[in-house]
Amino acid sequence: MADTGVADTGLDTGVDAGLDVVAAAPSCQAYCKVVVAHCTGDNAQYKDEAECNNYCKGLGKLPAGTADDKAGNTIGCRTYHAGAAKDDPKTHCSHAGKSGGNACGTWCDNYCHLVDKSCLAAKQDMDVDTSTCLTKCKELKDGGKPNDAGGDSVQCRIYHLGVAGTDEANAKIHCPHGKVAPAVGTPCAAAAPTAPTCENYCKVVAMHCTGENAQYKDEAECVTYCKTQGKLPVGTADDKTVNSVGCRTYHAGAAKDDPKTHCSHAGKSGDNVCGTWAENYCHLAVANCTADNKIFADNAACLAAAATAKKDGKANDAAGDTLQCRIYHLGVAGTDAPSAKTHCPHGGIPGKAGDPCGPAVTAPVTKEVKTTGANTFDPAETSIAVGDSVKFTTGSNHNAIEVDEAAYTAGLPTKKAGAIIDVGFGATATVKFDKAGTYYFVLSARIDGHEGQDRGQVAQAPRACAAGGSGRMASLVRRPSFFLQRRATPRSGRTTNPGPRQRPPMRSSTAARRPSIATSLRTTRAPSMTVTTWRSAATSPTTQRWSGPSERGAPSFHCTDTERSLAPTTVNCTRRSGGGGNDNCWVGAAARSLRSRTPSADSVCACTVPAATGKLARSPAATRMAAPSTARVAGTAARRLSMATAAPGGRNTAASRSPSRTTSWTDSRHPKRCWKTCTVCRPGCTGSRTSPPAATTAARRPSRRTSRGSGH
Repeated sequence: MADTGVADTGLDTGVDAGLDVVAAAPSCQAYCKVVVAHCTGDNAQYKDEAECNNYCKGLGKLPAGTADDKAGNTIGCRTYHAGAAKDDPKTHCSHAGKSGGNACGTWCDNYCHLVDKSCLAAKQDMDVDTSTCLTKCKELKDGGKPNDAGGDSVQCRIYHLGVAGTDEANAKIHCPHGKVAPAVGTPCAAAAPTAPTCENYCKVVAMHCTGENAQYKDEAECVTYCKTQGKLPVGTADDKTVNSVGCRTYHAGAAKDDPKTHCSHAGKSGDNVCGTWAENYCHLAVANCTADNKIFADNAACLAAAATAKKDGKANDAAGDTLQCRIYHLGVAGTDAPSAKTHCPHGGIPGKAGDPCGPAVTAPVTKEVKTTGANTFDPAETSIAVGDSVKFTTGSNHNAIEVDEAAYTAGLPTKKAGAIIDVGFGATATVKFDKAGTYYFVLSARIDGHEGQDRGQVAQAPRACAAGGSGRMASLVRRPSFFLQRRATPRSGRTTNPGPRQRPPMRSSTAARRPSIATSLRTTRAPSMTVTTWRSAATSPTTQRWSGPSERGAPSFHCTDTERSLAPTTVNCTRRSGGGGNDNCWVGAAARSLRSRTPSADSVCACTVPAATGKLARSPAATRMAAPSTARVAGTAARRLSMATAAPGGRNTAASRSPSRTTSWTDSRHPKRCWKTCTVCRPGCTGSRTSPPAATTAARRPSRRTSRGSGH
């Protein structure tokens, strides 16, 4: 550079003195003279020029820059601010110092420059490199002061990285102090975090979350929820994603810069960030609803239930069938015992209709189901909600026996299990269903002169029976028939002809001599249902028998027999409870009535006529009642089975008047009360029997003893 002839004062700042000259390149020597002269006392950056030169040239390895620099991490920038400090030292001296005061380069520019020059160049292990330093540096606190030698700040790190540039020994000591995450206990490391507190959390959330983002009306409400209502777990200061005070405190702090995102995370429910919705819900359910207000047995049961609840509400919702609504009410439940009694029920899953967090109450509807001439339902299947009704309309000419399946499925339990509703022929009835389950509409035989008892009935099938045999009952059937036993046997009368597929025809004369298929299903105590599943017109059906004790007029079922395939040579005998009750015997696809006063307990046995003793003989009436595949039994179709072949102890009333063979039985439970007409019975029964001869007058007409009906 040419000499201008102007005397050098040693304080040249590079400012033009009025002559057309070229400014000298910045130098450590010129910079240090100016900064030491203008920055003294509280504003001093170095103790003397020697220290300044040592830092500029050695420790800090400052880039020269240009004389025009007023920003950037250079000697030129610092020289400019050192000159300006003559008039405003408080402002400019820090800019002229080692770290540049966030004016001559940002804090991170200076930090990363020193990481590179003082530590990486010296091959020291750092937790950043030149490509990641600026990004990670932004996470550092900048609340320190230039030349701070301690504290969790970027200023402290800059100081130690500067010292690290002295020599290799200092680099080994001070580079670790300048890491982004220095070891705990070192000068620039963060102080050991203190346990989160409700008081600190509430101060921060009240400060940063206001207006539309407010989570509480004031600090007092926040502290009450934190300690009493919400009983929030403390957690740690490092928590960011768990249901704790620590997590909420973190997000309350982050809300300073982004309240819209973080305030809801810092709120009561944690907004699915400080713990999931389910975790917050179950924490409150277990903590606040105990003893008489207990909702779940344990946290695992609660989490399983919470998985089924809707989660599309908003934090602090006080109504709606959502988990958010339940969280709100379970929080309020923690206030005191009366609040728990009121609000814990609102937090249950599922909620009750009409409750704040329960499903909406909808107006009940009525659906219509009709019977058709083809013995089917229209519609074939109807789904209704609990509380809805079904209007049953029966045709006056509807078949008396065969009724196809109609299922009515609801969703909640009720006290009206097994109720029976009568619907008459040609009449209508509207039935309200308030019990969950599958219901069957069944029609009984129509007998002239007794129309008051000839009504269709709605009954619920027992769940255990539906699961028996080959699976769900509906899966077994092609066109099922249902018979419901309910009434006393009416006087003899004429029946309608239901058709051969549903029930083989019965002539009025036959009906006059003995009960019809429907009226034979009689009980003196508990109603029962017998279900015949028709596989096809060419095969015998499968029979299920449902029976069991109950209160008068309200059927209660249990399965006594699940599924039996009845061949033409098979007789299925069932014993009904109650003295004087009926014994019902299904022969192939047809029903017959056996009279006996002996049975005393519910039981079922399947009896098969061995091939060696011949086929089972039946009367023409029995033949007409059989399914098509069993209409004829070899060589015996013209003979009728006596319905009272043997009396207890081997006596045979019918046999005494005819040459038919007798049957002797021994029952291990009831030695004097045994079955008749069976050849193979359940365990405990033994005996033998051969086919009876042709029908006799006594065989065709029920005896006085066996034809006597019993009242309810």
